[in-house]
Amino acid sequence: MTTDASRPRILWREVEFSFAMKLEIYNQILTLMHTYGSRDCLKTIALQYPGVTYNTLVSIYSQDYQKKTRKNHHKHHKLEVMERYYERYLVGVTQGGSEPILLRIAEEIDLSYSLLARIVLERHLFHTCFNGENLPKGIVSQMMKDPLGQIRNKTLANEVHQDDMRSRGYDKTPDCKLEIPIAVDGFVVNWIESKASFGDEYNHQTYLKDQFGPGMVIYWFGFIDELDCFRDRGIILKDDFPADIVTLESLLENV
Repeated sequence: MTTDASRPRILWREVEFSFAMKLEIYNQILTLMHTYGSRDCLKTIALQYPGVTYNTLVSIYSQDYQKKTRKNHHKHHKLEVMERYYERYLVGVTQGGSEPILLRIAEEIDLSYSLLARIVLERHLFHTCFNGENLPKGIVSQMMKDPLGQIRNKTLANEVHQDDMRSRGYDKTPDCKLEIPIAVDGFVVNWIESKASFGDEYNHQTYLKDQFGPGMVIYWFGFIDELDCFRDRGIILKDDFPADIVTLESLLENV
């Protein structure tokens, strides 16, 4: 059981007045998430950090979970392991019950619902539709997009559909490349990237490596304050679209 004494100290002033989250606060929140070990902890954490929105906590939790999933990906995709998951699913079908089978198994093995659904669907097709032959490329992805319409086994179709609904999140907004640059906080901006997520260290590295020229990243759910330290390299961070932009037209008017 987690005691009050063992919980990280909360910097209330930092939380209440800054949506650009300090790295120390971010690490405290991650520690609590790892301590509780379940998505159910987010409401509890939200009460301890009233200045952090619930959607921000969801984004931080999801990104941390994705990093853990990528790290353990190979463990879940060994043939014998995938077969074992499929067998557990079949046993669950015979036992019945009102709880979604894939949901229960996914929680037990600590794997995302959508990844487990994909594994079970792949093994199902392998054994029942293609007689042990290799599956056509892209067929699993195609069925995952429309499980109710394309998966013939209705029980599995409903299971995959439920997991698909649980795994839906915000889509990435495409880059906005400006034909005419603007200025923000005195810096030139050639492109704008809008991210419906929280800006952590792992995800922000993308912009430091892949983008060319000065630009601005807007994180809808805030970002670690210390990450906004690459303005000399042309990367500006915001949690909303700035109101104080300077356009070329306004500069010309003052000439």
